[in-house]
Amino acid sequence: MPETYTFYIDESGDAGTSRVRSGTEGGASPYMTLGGVLVRDSDAHGVEQFLTGLVSDLGIRTLYCADMNHQRKVHYARSSAAQPIVCFGVISFKQTLEEYKEDIGDEYWRYYHKCAQYLLERLGRFLQKHNIPKETVRIVFEGSNHIRLSTFQYFVSRCQQNPVRRQTALLSHIDTSNILTAGKTDVPLLCLGDLTAHALYQCVNKAQHNYGNPEMRYAYELRSCFFASSQTNKILNWGIMPIHAICDLQLDQDVHVFLRDLQSNV
Repeated sequence: MPETYTFYIDESGDAGTSRVRSGTEGGASPYMTLGGVLVRDSDAHGVEQFLTGLVSDLGIRTLYCADMNHQRKVHYARSSAAQPIVCFGVISFKQTLEEYKEDIGDEYWRYYHKCAQYLLERLGRFLQKHNIPKETVRIVFEGSNHIRLSTFQYFVSRCQQNPVRRQTALLSHIDTSNILTAGKTDVPLLCLGDLTAHALYQCVNKAQHNYGNPEMRYAYELRSCFFASSQTNKILNWGIMPIHAICDLQLDQDVHVFLRDLQSNV
């Protein structure tokens, strides 16, 4: 029997595009990130046991980053990096949407679907590189209003039939019938998708509680888990996809350099 895998996906920030928060006006987050974590099913029980122990060690009820302080999140990311997982993520800056934002109107889920497409392209590249059959990989999104499952499956199948970009052809390694949604409490390992998405989101989040300073520590602690180039060991454009290029994200210079040079060092 071939090995089977599950890819756990969650987001940080939100998918709203019609009204985006600025310095003077409220609204949706300027950035959205998606995080995906691939786990071999034969390893899943051990990873789940690790997570259960971590909940006890940290003295918390759930492993969701929005409910943790900085020190707990650092420990969570650092200890998770020792687990047999592979991380992927995308970062989107909504100011780059331009005409696309007008095209989708209030159908914010279409924006989420597009970002999810880019995330699955990263997964497809990994599956291609490691000769993993698409039929052996289950893809689980955290269920929310952001994803319309049957519509997304159809969207991916249309991309597979007509790949307009070279990277889109990587979706041929995705089995749309294996794309599912589930609740956070139903699938414990979804919290790892949340961790990955949160780690990337904090690289671009200039929150008031953090005095407007992005926080790169969580992504740094997870660096050994990200899919990376076998030649350069660099993660950008392999495990981490900026939409559509790192310069489009309008990052602070130190964050730009951090992501550009980040390596998957063990």
